[in-house]
Amino acid sequence: PGGPTGDSHGYADYIDYVRAAERLGFHSVFIVEHHFTGHAQVSASLNLLSYLAACTKRIRLGTAVVVLPWHNPVLLAERAAETCVSLPIYPELSDDQVSAVIDAVNAFK
Repeated sequence: PGGPTGDSHGYADYIDYVRAAERLGFHSVFIVEHHFTGHAQVSASLNLLSYLAACTKRIRLGTAVVVLPWHNPVLLAERAAETCVSLPIYPELSDDQVSAVIDAVNAFK
């Protein structure tokens, strides 16, 4: 069932699922952003990815869809850059790639 308790259990189950996927040797998990779809939606995918990165060590995490019209482009770019730089979501992210993300943020200013 939906509601605060049901949704909390859904998130907890998903976090357990991702941890199990890592233990089983899966390479990556990507999440999709959804808005106003009811049960099992993820409207703040970068927040969830940050939490998952803190709970895992090796599995690659990413977004499969970010609904750009629902976001301020500058704030989204800043959040994405901060998530990439501060957490080991993309361990193969090079300094040049980080600089490219920061340049994209600055282009909106």
